[in-house]
Amino acid sequence: PIRFLARASDALLEGNYSMNIDTKNSKDELNDLLRKFSKLTYSLASEKQKNQTLNNSLENKVKARTTELEQTLHQLEKSQFLTRSVINSSLDPVIAIDADGFVIEWSNSAVDTFGYEKTEAIGKSLSELIIPKKYVGMHKAGMKKFHKTGKGPVLRKKIEIEAITKDGRNIEVELFISPVKIGKDIIFASFL
Repeated sequence: PIRFLARASDALLEGNYSMNIDTKNSKDELNDLLRKFSKLTYSLASEKQKNQTLNNSLENKVKARTTELEQTLHQLEKSQFLTRSVINSSLDPVIAIDADGFVIEWSNSAVDTFGYEKTEAIGKSLSELIIPKKYVGMHKAGMKKFHKTGKGPVLRKKIEIEAITKDGRNIEVELFISPVKIGKDIIFASFL
């Protein structure tokens, strides 16, 4: 029985939990130890099977969720590509700013009209780029009013106003600003 226990222990260490340990009906201490060892082996095999089942289930859930996230990401990338394509193919400048007035979108037509490359405009305050000094105060007041009331004096209205180019020229533009809520954020889309 001791040699058998030694072989059984070696098998367990190698991950073999399926050993059948013959425990004779003898009442001596060694056979009692064999019976307990047999129960332990059975318990270990049962736990290993439960863990394997749980592991397989978890792996399947992870694969399904990963596939779902990859599909969602693909749809998002496709949507962003479509949006950028529409914005950049517009003949009129399209500019978007965040709730603090910083440029987050600058179309190709905005580059052509105002002279700032996208890399120069993105992240800058709109009032530093194209708003003449005489209108900066009104722009900031309008932004502040919108944050307090959700309304603004020039929102959703077509107006004619002056803008300034990179080289300092004043130009007349027709402007339409639309606030857009994206989740908890507000952006302002400007069409000139």
